[in-house]
Amino acid sequence: MTIFPPTHMSGEPIFPPTHMSGEPRICQESHISQRPGGEIAFLDSDGQARFLIPPAFAVDAAGRRWEAEMDVAGGILSVRLDVVGAQFPVLLDPVVEMALWEQRDGPSPLARYQHALAVGLTVTAPVGVPWPDRITAFGGWGPAGLLDHVVVWSPATQRWVPQPGLGDQARPTARRAHAMAPLGTKNLIIMFGGVGEAGLLNDTWILDDKGSWTERTVSSPPPARYGHAVSYDSGNAKPILFGGRSGGGFLADTYLWDGTSWVLQMPAHSPPARNGHVLSADIVTGTVFLTGGLGAGGRLSDTWKWTGTDWEEVAGSTYTARSGHMAAVVGGSLILAGGEAETGKLGDVWTLSATGWMRMPPSKNLPPRSYLYCDSCCGSFCCQRRSGGSWFLAR
Repeated sequence: MTIFPPTHMSGEPIFPPTHMSGEPRICQESHISQRPGGEIAFLDSDGQARFLIPPAFAVDAAGRRWEAEMDVAGGILSVRLDVVGAQFPVLLDPVVEMALWEQRDGPSPLARYQHALAVGLTVTAPVGVPWPDRITAFGGWGPAGLLDHVVVWSPATQRWVPQPGLGDQARPTARRAHAMAPLGTKNLIIMFGGVGEAGLLNDTWILDDKGSWTERTVSSPPPARYGHAVSYDSGNAKPILFGGRSGGGFLADTYLWDGTSWVLQMPAHSPPARNGHVLSADIVTGTVFLTGGLGAGGRLSDTWKWTGTDWEEVAGSTYTARSGHMAAVVGGSLILAGGEAETGKLGDVWTLSATGWMRMPPSKNLPPRSYLYCDSCCGSFCCQRRSGGSWFLAR
């Protein structure tokens, strides 16, 4: 929330009190607890925290942080902020953070890891789930080895549905550590590279809205690699590929797909070479964020954004260094979860604010795990783990 100069500088709520009108069992005053650290917890009938509002603060136009006070009485949430001396406009971030993870217990596909997910495919057969409500997964490593089939998440049925191949038509070979992304408004998904039975791959495939794969012959493809990342650069209306690892080591190259080939970019600045990182697209602003990964010096905790022609490093506080995590822009906020640090697997959740990364309260954590996979475009955050479970972030 952005605040402009108010009529009253103090003594009154900075904005009208909000009535928390959810289910009575959550919002009854006896089920609201304000903790010593300032957090406000909304409890269910079993006393478990379901919503957690972290201490509120604001950042003014000069980049200074201002602490706010919260109070709940009679089901009314009030936030007060003394803005004397602040330079307007003032960003109140966050006021209420109500993101929750929901585990979906419907039938799962084969347990797997190092697979790829993408959102944005209109399907007419055999499932018929309209774009963008369809999440498509391909490949990975399962109990019996490499996988070569497509499964689809349908919100209508709350389950993963296998999508069989179309007869004898060509299809990609089984693989892991590859990357997929939507092709914008064309209702197509592009896939590149990975590790197959014979080694590293540098092939490019397109999955269309009939469930049919087409290999695209590229005269000068990027070097074969794994652990790279692909996302959709809406500013250029093209998929973007960065990094990974080849037989020669870690990579730091950037490519854009122009419809027929991968075009190597020559930005003035570039993130260090790595694999196991994430590209997350904000399709509204056209920004693509890069987070984390594993480089020659170990795991990384930096954040970069692609402006369409160059990479810029994002300053401010940062998160715990990791690889194999996932990140996506959800509701205008970049959210990062899980992965693996030097000390082991992680289940923490972070969000990028105006002053840098901020860790969400422990109630937002996922069970610790590495190799989380989610779509990084279209504002979707679906995480799938190697045991076959699926988690969704609801805001």
